Amino acid sequence: MSEAKRSATLPDVPTIAEAGVPGYEIESGIGVVAPAATPKAVIQKLSGEMVRTLQTPEMAGHLVPRGIHPVGSTPEQYAEKIRHETAKYAKLVKASGARVD
Repeated sequence: MSEAKRSATLPDVPTIAEAGVPGYEIESGIGVVAPAATPKAVIQKLSGEMVRTLQTPEMAGHLVPRGIHPVGSTPEQYAEKIRHETAKYAKLVKASGARVD
């Protein structure tokens, strides 16, 4: 597994770090974004309903067996995650010397 902790669905599979590659971590994620001009009240309502739905046993029953672990967060937390991941991968691309042709 390439994430920092072992998957609950595959608890016997070691993480990359446990397998001998410390410092390597790539998380996958699925999120929802809206246009910047979307009113904050609409964003909060949609976010609340999505998080509520993600936390239901029915949704977990569909997602967890497929290796998807629903988390749910606030719009602010998700925006921070996007900023963090963008900075991390920008640094990686720069260090690699990759170029778009």
